[in-house]
Amino acid sequence: MKKKKYNPKISIIMVVHNEESTVMRSIKSILNQNFNKFELLIFDNNSIDKTKFFLRNMSFRDKRIKVFFSKKNIGLTKGLNFLLKKTKSEIIARIDGDDYWNSNKLRLQFRFFNWTNRNVVGTNTFYVKKYKKISSSNLPLLDREIRKKILFSNPFIHSSIMFNKKYLKSYDINYLKCQDYDAWLKLSLNKNFKFRNINRKLTYHSLDKSLSLQSILSELKIRFKHLKHLELANLIISIIFIFYLILVLFFKLVIKKK
Repeated sequence: MKKKKYNPKISIIMVVHNEESTVMRSIKSILNQNFNKFELLIFDNNSIDKTKFFLRNMSFRDKRIKVFFSKKNIGLTKGLNFLLKKTKSEIIARIDGDDYWNSNKLRLQFRFFNWTNRNVVGTNTFYVKKYKKISSSNLPLLDREIRKKILFSNPFIHSSIMFNKKYLKSYDINYLKCQDYDAWLKLSLNKNFKFRNINRKLTYHSLDKSLSLQSILSELKIRFKHLKHLELANLIISIIFIFYLILVLFFKLVIKKK
């Protein structure tokens, strides 16, 4: 008898590197979803801790999990693009190896995604340190609010995102960090494209890793690249804001060390 082909409604993608202390909780939060028609694709960026062992174990226990092991660390962006090519569903969800989800996340978001006919849907989040909630996000919810604020800050939590693959087939490999932010800014140029955030906090975003200099510089570079698409008034405001961020960065990196 021919084996029935599994057609997931959602493809979840995760790229990990040396996340032995967090990846199991992340995966378990996916397997504990009350929506189960998904596949979980994981790309291991040549981890040298116990991450590979955990991934092999979990993929053996649940056939919805597929793990791809790299012999070298090719970076987050290339890992994400590799997984996007492997996905079976047109609807993609993202999660990082140190973040985790509320058990209702996929069910509520998938329903909202289809009901509102939006192209990118995120959720609000709890910020956690050592698994303890320390604060929460207050992201813009409506498309017009998101577009108004998008150049000043990333209006989405990457681990909360659900999007249609036909609009985002790959991330820009020129950005090792903040590749998602660049993607949203590019998509915002299409006036027919629709963004949305769900008000409910359905994800838990870890702040245990400190913000890297590379992330800050990538974000500034991305903002400068997209300035040319703004009207004059917004352009002036954006330039002032970016220079303010540069001054803040200079203060943190130089002044505080003295």
